[in-house]
Amino acid sequence: APTVILLSPVNNTISNQSTHSFQFNATDNVFPILSCTLFVNSSSAATNSSASSGEITTLTANITEGVNTWFITCTDGVNNPPGQSEPRLLTTDYTIPDVTVSLTGHNNFVIAPQNINSPYNELHMFFTANELVDWGKQGAIAAIEIINSTGQREDFFFSNLANTSVSKDWDASTGATFAADGAYTIRVTVNDTA
Repeated sequence: APTVILLSPVNNTISNQSTHSFQFNATDNVFPILSCTLFVNSSSAATNSSASSGEITTLTANITEGVNTWFITCTDGVNNPPGQSEPRLLTTDYTIPDVTVSLTGHNNFVIAPQNINSPYNELHMFFTANELVDWGKQGAIAAIEIINSTGQREDFFFSNLANTSVSKDWDASTGATFAADGAYTIRVTVNDTA
């Protein structure tokens, strides 16, 4: 049976591309031409029926989002049992996280921070981030910022939301008390691993 050595992508590659090139070197002691197939998640994704023994071969395939297991098999001219490479993991994520922000406050979100006794000096914020790929413990990173008109960041009620790990679906809420009147920018970013 042919021997198959994988070259790229390396194991546990994380990518934001949908199309990938898979390089390998297959050798056989007798036959100079081999038929090699790329399998992704146990399904055939690409084939080269004229791969040269001992030379680097590239197969290209579209890969679905998520954690994918891939390997290469090659057969020789007499259809001996195929040679198979070790399996590798390729995680693809080419969809940006979806972030939703909702605000609850008073008076159409016009607040009056100068009057600390006013019921209009607080703003409550609710955030939802959805990620197509479940990154598990790796997580994506969510950051929430409230920036005043001079470019200074404001404090949250719950400061632990400033840099939070997101696995697949994330819901959070926080509030802020503002020190001065003015325009404020609320920025929520979710940065995934790919």
